[in-house]
Amino acid sequence: MTIADSRNYIERKLCARAAKDWCHVRAATNDAVEYDGSQDQGDNLIRCAVHPLGWLDIQIGFDSVLASCGEASSTIVSYSLERFDQLTFQARLDTFLASLLSGNYRNAAQPEFREGSRCEVTLDRYERSEAARKACIAAHGATCAICGFDFSHTYGPAFAGIIQVHHIVPLHVTGEDHEVDPVHDLIPVCPNCHVALHSKPDGTYLPDELRALMR
Repeated sequence: MTIADSRNYIERKLCARAAKDWCHVRAATNDAVEYDGSQDQGDNLIRCAVHPLGWLDIQIGFDSVLASCGEASSTIVSYSLERFDQLTFQARLDTFLASLLSGNYRNAAQPEFREGSRCEVTLDRYERSEAARKACIAAHGATCAICGFDFSHTYGPAFAGIIQVHHIVPLHVTGEDHEVDPVHDLIPVCPNCHVALHSKPDGTYLPDELRALMR
C-alpha cells in the first residue's frame, strides 16, 4: 500500500466514523432525522432517514464523500484536495441538511425548468359559430355525448350548462367556409373526451370509435 493509498484509507475510516457520529447527534437533537445504523454498509455508505425527504446517503468513496438525498447531491469533502477535519466535515453535513430541509437545494447537474417568457405566435384559426354551438347544446343537452359526464352533477348548479362542442368532421379537414348542421355535425363533449377524440395518430376518432375504446 502506497502512502497515498494509506492516507485515503485512513481518511475514509475517519469520514465514516465522523458521519456516524454526526447521524447519532442529529437524530438526538433534530426531530427531522432518524438514525439506527442498521442501513450502514460498512464504511462505504451511512444512511439516515430525513423526514419528509426520505433517506440521506453519505457515500464514502475512494477520493471523495458525497451526501445525497433523492436526486439532490453534494460533494462534502475531497481527500485529494485537503486534509480531513472532523469539525469542517460535520459542519458541511449540517449545511447540506439545512438546505434539504429548507427546500433551497438544487443539484447543479439537474436541468432547470423555466416558464413564462413571452413569444409571438402566428397561426391560422378557423372561425366557429357561437350560434351553432348554442344550437348543438340546445339539441343534445350539456352532457358529454361520449362518456355522459355532466359538470353540474359533479361541481354543482353553478356549473350547469358548461360543456365543449366537437365538430365530428374537424374544421381543418373541410378547410373552407361551409354550412353546419348543429344537430348532426356537432356533439357536446367533456374536455377529457375532446382531447381523446383529437388524439388519433392519423386523424380524429369518430364518436363511436372512442366509445368502443372506453373502459
